[in-house]
Amino acid sequence: LRSAIDVGFKRAFVAIADANITTLIAAVVLYFFGTGSIKGFALTLSIGILASMFTAITVTRWLLHLVAGSNLVRNQKLYGA
Repeated sequence: LRSAIDVGFKRAFVAIADANITTLIAAVVLYFFGTGSIKGFALTLSIGILASMFTAITVTRWLLHLVAGSNLVRNQKLYGA
């Protein structure tokens, strides 16, 4: 199960990074060409994207490894067996 989690994260990383980098580029453009509240939105968007990317890459992986190592996933009654 742990190897499946690692493979899944390796395959998903490109898609996660691509989507977040694209949004960050848009936020940078908004920040440099926008005025007032648009700059505030761009800054807030950038902070949110960076926090989301950190969470998607590190915290989620850690939580999945934690659950995979517990007895919770080994309980077949949870899967209808």
